[in-house]
Amino acid sequence: MEVVARRDAATLDRIITAHVLPGTTIVTDAWRGYQNVAQLNNGVYDHCVVVHARAFVDPVHDDIHTETIEGLWMQAKRKLRYQSGTSRGLFSTYLSEFQWRNSHKQHVFGCYLQMLCANYNI
Repeated sequence: MEVVARRDAATLDRIITAHVLPGTTIVTDAWRGYQNVAQLNNGVYDHCVVVHARAFVDPVHDDIHTETIEGLWMQAKRKLRYQSGTSRGLFSTYLSEFQWRNSHKQHVFGCYLQMLCANYNI
């Protein structure tokens, strides 16, 4: 997840090339801005498209869907919406915290202690 000023193909292409490893399969819906994903970096990404007008999960390959990211975004919005005292200027930091907690949800406290020890002489 990344906060962006513009939601367009050029911004998306920049984010993908900066953060997604070659050989990754990228699953998207049929938004026009995604149409060049398979050609980025000379075609190093596989691109699967789910057309939501037809189905939310590919009828042949049930592992091809956008439900995981849609669900994650719904969780983030729900948490951030009900968090009191939030600021638009700090939104990216709230989103980063959400991502970190979600990535370490099995051992949040232990991971936090490891980060403290790695960054401070304790």
